[in-house]
Amino acid sequence: MEIDNYKMDYNKKPEQELLDMNTSRCTGCKSCEIACSYHHTKKYSLSNSSIKIFRSNSNGEIEYFFTKSCNLCKNEQIPACVEVCYAHALCLKR
Repeated sequence: MEIDNYKMDYNKKPEQELLDMNTSRCTGCKSCEIACSYHHTKKYSLSNSSIKIFRSNSNGEIEYFFTKSCNLCKNEQIPACVEVCYAHALCLKR
């Protein structure tokens, strides 16, 4: 599959292929989670978000993952999580 001349690796999920997370820039503010939940359900609820951000108890570093419900905000030009990330930790790889 190609998106704008970008070849997809079928062994990875679309969000892993098209979104880049710089965890050293992430503050853990959860704006991405809030925007994602609102995009999906029109309600602000961290439990409805497709991206999960948390700080590791063992080393204090930011960790993240995407749930199966992530569709990269289909029909949107920029995913909601990327659009609201003021630390510029999340960005598109295009």
